[in-house]
Amino acid sequence: MKKFWVFLAFLLTTTAISACTHNFTEEFLYDYPIKDFKKAKGIVFDINTEKGLYTPPVYLAKVELKADQPTDNIYPQEIRISKRQVMEARNGKAINGYTADGTDFHTFQDVLYNSSMYLLFISIGILLLCITLLLWMTQYKVFRPFLRLLGKLPIFQKDDLIQRVILLGLIIPILIYSLFFFANLGQKFIPFNKDILVAEVISKDYDYNSNHDSYHRLEIGYEISKDEYTVVDKEVSARTYSKYEPGDSIKIAVPKKNPYNVFIANLSFLEVISSFFKLRILLIFLFLPLFIGFYRLMY
Repeated sequence: MKKFWVFLAFLLTTTAISACTHNFTEEFLYDYPIKDFKKAKGIVFDINTEKGLYTPPVYLAKVELKADQPTDNIYPQEIRISKRQVMEARNGKAINGYTADGTDFHTFQDVLYNSSMYLLFISIGILLLCITLLLWMTQYKVFRPFLRLLGKLPIFQKDDLIQRVILLGLIIPILIYSLFFFANLGQKFIPFNKDILVAEVISKDYDYNSNHDSYHRLEIGYEISKDEYTVVDKEVSARTYSKYEPGDSIKIAVPKKNPYNVFIANLSFLEVISSFFKLRILLIFLFLPLFIGFYRLMY
């Protein structure tokens, strides 16, 4: 009787998880039918950049599929592109991507970012199905030889496997963000191979929410060359934000090899200090002692 109830619980659990995972998969394939993707070329019409306070820029562009025959069904789409594709577009080259029906255009960055939540839940669903299957198999003697063989794999021979998974789950996201932070910080303080430009503050925006960090943004427009004008949505510190109003001029520093990577030039000491008073930075600095404390608790 016990085996019947175990099997029933297993059946109901796997059915529920499978249904949810299948639903996420179908939605993902509907939005991005990757099985129908074919390589294609895209023409970039406009490039806009979002630049974080601590992170490298994100490149957004209006891109139209380059088709052999003109058609009214093809129109520019704003999508994410890579830094290399930005440089190719500046040099007049078409960028590489994918099309599903001959009218749309996608890049790898665009698909990965916009479908990240789908991919996350699909991965969690598959993992839960595997765990449920293994738990069910432990209730039956017939599967014990297979489970013993599975247990001999190096990954399952760790007595503290769960603790290691938890520790890795904590440290990997912080390490990735820290890597972006220090890479951006290094680029900011490199004193050479940069151009100092005078830009215009087009608009400003303040996003405050008690549940997460606050964001101060300046929309900055400037000329890269005689024929090229670009707009960057730049996150700044609270003090820098209060210093400028729409229509003001602002000095920016841009690397010669990447004029879309904007840094505010001539920051005052108080502006620099203000940039570190963000919840994201405080969490990074607090993470190390918290991680050490958690590690000692585990071991």
